[in-house]
Amino acid sequence: MQEVAINDEENKDCLVRAYLGEMETVEQQAGPYDSLRNFPLRLNMIEELGLEKDALAAEIAIGLAIIHWQAQADGMDAEFVFGSTSKKPLEELKGYTEDTAPHEVRSTKFKRRPIHLWVLDFDKATSIELTNDEVDRKLVPTFLGNDPYFPRPDVDEKLWGEFSGIYLEASRLILESKKVESRVMGLPRQFLDKVVETVKEHEDWDPEEQIVFGD
Repeated sequence: MQEVAINDEENKDCLVRAYLGEMETVEQQAGPYDSLRNFPLRLNMIEELGLEKDALAAEIAIGLAIIHWQAQADGMDAEFVFGSTSKKPLEELKGYTEDTAPHEVRSTKFKRRPIHLWVLDFDKATSIELTNDEVDRKLVPTFLGNDPYFPRPDVDEKLWGEFSGIYLEASRLILESKKVESRVMGLPRQFLDKVVETVKEHEDWDPEEQIVFGD
């Protein structure tokens, strides 16, 4: 299997998705090798590899809080993937400055570059208003309808708790810095509570039915 993966030309372009909200099924484990170009690294695989799932959950929680409350977007179809630092110097990275560079660490050795979690693909995302209705109508369906990057209460309750705590703290800091109305400060908690409520109500949840595209 390893030799096949190494010799596969398609694997020169590797994209690994961090799926913290899904375990690999027996059928998937027994299935044939798939390309690393679009590889789903599910929660049990993350655990087997000895990766720090708590740290990954924390990064994703902070990223989602920024998407929701700083960018005020629903994050529809956004992807959290593993990627390395650039081998190019900062001045050659188009669109980045010292303040907005993705990572300060740079390596000229392609096979020894540090690996980070990146978030990309916002072409389907739409803006949101800071209201209760937008949380229920947009944020919750988008969260549950996306690929399973986010921890879920019905998959790993402990990881969900850690993810939720960091999401709430990051959201609080963002909203306080924006000096929003007091009613807005409760929206992140409303979002998480509604996710848990919806998961419990819909054991046969169909993500395809919950996707809400912009008008």
